[in-house]
Amino acid sequence: MARIPSSQLSLLARPRILVSGFGAFPGMPENPTSALVRSLPRRLMGLKVHRRVFPVSWERSPKQVQRSVETVVPHLLLMLGVARQDCTGRLELQASNRLDGRPDGDGQLLLPGPIVPTRPMSHTLNCHWPCEDLVQQMRRRGHDLELSKDAGRYLCNRSYYGAFEAPTTAGVGFLHVAPGAYSGLSDPRRKLVCDLIRALDLWLRT
Repeated sequence: MARIPSSQLSLLARPRILVSGFGAFPGMPENPTSALVRSLPRRLMGLKVHRRVFPVSWERSPKQVQRSVETVVPHLLLMLGVARQDCTGRLELQASNRLDGRPDGDGQLLLPGPIVPTRPMSHTLNCHWPCEDLVQQMRRRGHDLELSKDAGRYLCNRSYYGAFEAPTTAGVGFLHVAPGAYSGLSDPRRKLVCDLIRALDLWLRT
């Protein structure tokens, strides 16, 4: 994990979370995470919530993630992506050093292979949040949330893998949500994200 610049350490006295979504990409002209992230309140529990929507771009997305983390200096980074699934959400336990190179939102193609060429494609980076406990808490609140060990091979996994290098004091996690148009404040995906942020705030303070 990268070291936080000393000039920014004072910001850590104000607990904050950076929550990100993604824009459109081939096959998903309306990515619900864009509207979902923008709808989040600016504060939940004791956390100040910073919101960003990143492009689905092999080239631009990693740079924007890094720049946003350096600007916000969050304790936590929660990334949201969309995946075809039956459950409301999947909390990803790990990111893998693999990409499939499919066309991104810019139309760019990459050769399939490792994200970091000097590491084996079997290499994984693991979320150190209490994921099982978080899932159980969310289920007790009525949310259809599952654990997953497969974040895919597309930009979600690529961004998640790269985000482990970002200077977040309490780490990064990734939540895949179900597809479908965002339906407003009562959307079950939004309720899940808000409750997950509240649970992360409590964990951060223990």
